Amino acid sequence: PNNGKFTITTKQFSGESTIRIIDVLGKEILTKVVSGSDAQIDLHEQAEGLYYVIITNNTKLYQSKVIVKK
Repeated sequence: PNNGKFTITTKQFSGESTIRIIDVLGKEILTKVVSGSDAQIDLHEQAEGLYYVIITNNTKLYQSKVIVKK
């Protein structure tokens, strides 16, 4: 669990990548486009709980989960 603030490293993705954060109900909470760098994610204003992190670009897809606990 984390407090809602975390960093996602997208260096393994070449070119532009899209980071999407989805809640357990399927609602898209955040969308961020990055280009081969670290992305600061801030969910501290969101409710505690489970969120899905989806990173995509033209050739790769990565999915993970994060638990926000304050």
